Parts: sequence; C-alpha cells; structure tokens
Amino acid sequence: MSLVIDELKAAEVMTNQVIKVGPQTTLVDAIRLMDDRRVSALPVVDENEVLLGIVSVTDLIGIARELQADLDELARLDDISKHWLITLLAADGENTVVEEVMTEPVVTISPETNLATAAYEMVRTHVHRLPVVDDHGKCLGLLSTTDFIRVFARSKSIQTD
Repeated sequence: MSLVIDELKAAEVMTNQVIKVGPQTTLVDAIRLMDDRRVSALPVVDENEVLLGIVSVTDLIGIARELQADLDELARLDDISKHWLITLLAADGENTVVEEVMTEPVVTISPETNLATAAYEMVRTHVHRLPVVDDHGKCLGLLSTTDFIRVFARSKSIQTD
C-alpha cells in the first residue's frame, strides 16, 4: 500500500472539476452553491483563478456558533428589539462576502506532490482537503480525504481480484 501512496501524484488523484467562487460572492450564495452541488468547500479565486483562500463547512460552523451566541443574547431582549436584530442579522448575511470569512492563507500542494506527502500535510494542518496549485498559484483542483478513500478502495479491489 505504501508503494501506491509514494508513487501516485496529486494530479493523478485530485478532483479537477472544482466549483470555485470569487472573493465578492455573498456568503448566502456560497452556502446555496455548496448545498446544490453537495460540496463541503469552495476555493476562493481571483479573475485569473489564483487561489486566495477557501471557505468550508468548518468555516460555516464557526459562523453559526457566533450567530448562536448572538441569538442567545437576543433571548434577553423584548420582542420588538428581537425582531429588529434578527432582521439586521439576516440582512448582514446577504451582505457578507466569502472574502470576509474564508480561511487564508491556505496550505496547498503542487500537482507533482506524492500522496504520502499530501497525507502528511493534511494530518499536520488538520484539514480535509488541499488545493492543488501550479507555480503561479492557479487552482487546478482539490485533493480530499474522499480522493484518498477512492485510491485505497481501488487498490483493495485490485488485490482481491
């Protein structure tokens, strides 16, 4: 198994049909896109596809926790104030752009990075995916834990045949 991990490169395994967003995409639109496309992260890129950051479900959970703390504060207010503040919070979500909440800087790998090194980086940095970028920072794809599972499943089926 280690032979497979040492020999395969990120470019051979990564997901290259990646849905990306621009830094000015609203948070609401990003959440809808993640839900519609059933993805857990969106690379944030500039007009040249250069990676600026990434917004993930983990980022959204952090925002939800902050929002819950705000909502807990609302429980102590009268009904008129609650309605006004809830309206403000909802409007703010429409105005928040991913650039304000994305993770940056992002740990990245090159297309030539072997899977053993990529796995090490994922464990070391506690992430579930690594953007794959070229020498100019252009986002070429994502290497995720799901991609690793696919490799292991393929190698296992080869061994049992």
